Amino acid sequence: MTMVRILDRMQADGLLERRPDPADRRARRLYLTRKARPFLDEIWRLSELTRAETFAGISRRDREVFMGLLERMHGNISALENRPLEAQLAGEGMGTAKADSGAGGSRKRRSQ
Repeated sequence: MTMVRILDRMQADGLLERRPDPADRRARRLYLTRKARPFLDEIWRLSELTRAETFAGISRRDREVFMGLLERMHGNISALENRPLEAQLAGEGMGTAKADSGAGGSRKRRSQ
């Protein structure tokens, strides 16, 4: 509902248009208008500034390694969405460590 209100306001302010989706009668496509361009430019400017501040003093190579690790982590999490919990816990590495650790300690310590 919050997103719909935001979109309604943007449409009322002339910042976006809703158009029918030719492939799906129920759906609408959103298009920014020319009036929205200055806002979009400012968003891009601020995102570049934030990125520069975040990665200040970090080499390009380190940034690439970091981004690669984040992409691999995202892939791991995405793959879990399609697996039953039991398969996740029985899996290699992350699943096993997750099952064996936690706030209550290891299984071995709990059973003693």
